[in-house]
Amino acid sequence: MATTPAPSPADDDGWAQPAAPVVAEEKPAQVTVTGDVSRVVLQGNGGAIQVSNGPVPPGRYDIYVRFEGRADQAAGKAGTLTVSAGEKVTLHCDQLFAECRRQ
Repeated sequence: MATTPAPSPADDDGWAQPAAPVVAEEKPAQVTVTGDVSRVVLQGNGGAIQVSNGPVPPGRYDIYVRFEGRADQAAGKAGTLTVSAGEKVTLHCDQLFAECRRQ
């Protein structure tokens, strides 16, 4: 007596569904922060990331900083940053101009 193989997952038509594509995880960017800041937070669609030196997922971020010696002030927006997978970025923050720029 022959055995029949187990049925594969199928939709209502009885046709097998294709396997979901495998999505490769993107390599993070490496961000280094310089300048007179005590705290840098990158706010993106995936949430907030506090950063000084380290990995950051690829994407576009609003930059919020608290400058040294200004602990009494709330962190303010100091620019935007877009990083790509595997990219190495230096972000320099300048208290005089209250902004951070990629170098």
